[in-house]
Amino acid sequence: MRRVTRRLETVQTEYPCRRCGYDLHGLVIGAACPECGTPMAPPQVREGGDTLVDAPDGYLQKLCIGLVLMSVGAIAVLLSVAGRGSLHLYAVAGGVPAWLAWGAGAWIVTRPRPRTGHRNRVLDAEWLRWSVRAGAAAWVVASAAAAAAIFLPIVAPPRAIPGVPAPLGAPLFSAINVARLAAVMQGLAMLGLAPIGVFLGSLAAWAGDSGLADRFRIAAWTVGVGSATGLLLLVAAPRVPGLAGALTTGSIVSWGVAMLGVVLLFASVVQMAVLSWWAVSNSARQAAARARLARERAIHEEQMASRTTGGSAPGTSASPIGPGSRVTGHPAGEHIVPRPVRRKKM
Repeated sequence: MRRVTRRLETVQTEYPCRRCGYDLHGLVIGAACPECGTPMAPPQVREGGDTLVDAPDGYLQKLCIGLVLMSVGAIAVLLSVAGRGSLHLYAVAGGVPAWLAWGAGAWIVTRPRPRTGHRNRVLDAEWLRWSVRAGAAAWVVASAAAAAAIFLPIVAPPRAIPGVPAPLGAPLFSAINVARLAAVMQGLAMLGLAPIGVFLGSLAAWAGDSGLADRFRIAAWTVGVGSATGLLLLVAAPRVPGLAGALTTGSIVSWGVAMLGVVLLFASVVQMAVLSWWAVSNSARQAAARARLARERAIHEEQMASRTTGGSAPGTSASPIGPGSRVTGHPAGEHIVPRPVRRKKM
């Protein structure tokens, strides 16, 4: 009889365990992790590398937390800007706390990816990671400076210096100087939204959502080009008196286009947070299903082993059917008595 053998496939690249992060490189696909015993999920490899599904559960959970924080901050900023009837309420509710949540989420989202054997030139770029974090920090500083500029005249009323104009004679930490700092930091922070759009676009592509990745890239280009153009026109307007009005109008239009990109970016961040929440829930269900199948397989193998070891040895006759034995297919409690075999006479 010809024996049919099946070739077992092994993991050919670095592939961390979803639970403990142990490198499963070289193990048979579908085997259990030798460290924690978690069944291995088959790698979802596609053209160009792995997918977000292959990431460990801990990384997915932290990514979800970071995206939720960014979504909370984005929604708080949009709501406070939409209803900013009071500057004090805007500074307290929609300023520092909202951008702190955004910055904390951006810091968590840009954590280094787990090693999966496939390098992504965007997600694994150190310069992009720190550009995103610097842009998020700029928003925190800008919002804090804006809040200080609003509350400084109330806490410490300005004092005029005799013989010196007010803007020039103002102290270093006066409301007008802090407002200038806030304006400069807001301009830099707007430019810093472009790198995070590029990063999240690559993250969405890694997750397999090409539509969401395209929206992030469109938002990044819109914010970057719009804010840079608006900033340049705003700086050039005082230096060209004859075109000051046209340059100022162009600057306002450019900043409006950049704000549309910001709204698209924030909406895409919320959608990405929902996607990551689904990925975490789906990963938990798959892990539970794999654990259940592993238990059932172990029970089945144990039953087969007990049947093999408990059966009769080759060359020995089976025990005769006794009065107390049962046969499958007969009613319960019915006993079969063997009849003697009659030989025909020659």
